[in-house]
Amino acid sequence: MNVKSLLALSATAALLSACLSSGESTTTTTSGASQPVTPSETPLQLSEFSVANGCFGLQSTFSRQFVQPAAARYAAGPATEAENFTMRPTELGKYLIYGSDRQMITAQGNTLVASAEPTDAAVWQASFDKNKNQFSFADATGRFLALDETAGLTTAAEPNELAPNSN
Repeated sequence: MNVKSLLALSATAALLSACLSSGESTTTTTSGASQPVTPSETPLQLSEFSVANGCFGLQSTFSRQFVQPAAARYAAGPATEAENFTMRPTELGKYLIYGSDRQMITAQGNTLVASAEPTDAAVWQASFDKNKNQFSFADATGRFLALDETAGLTTAAEPNELAPNSN
């Protein structure tokens, strides 16, 4: 399969607030008082570690389509139907990527499915290229996340970079 679409990691306030239960989180000051912090007030310093416990959308940099849920799999579609993914760390730089339904992106060969059970096939190694400001995620076999407009979310042998989406 010739996958030409690259994915983009979207960290917009709209997507971020959709993953948080109230649209706000709190931070504790040195005096011990909790103060609300809205996602737009929290600067995101990008690295392979900064996505930990964050909420993101995955977007093709070519077609500008987003990853969306589709019957136990993931498809390409418009921003209005984009899935919100939470990156839960398993170890330094490795993540389970959860959808809003608590299903994880899990590799089954070249196909990706939504799975409720964490396995090694659901762990993704994050890499970040500071010069390009882009991410890539590889599974345990070294295959990378890719979005094909026909097949949906799949894997590819070549790195598919994930760039932060400013829209």
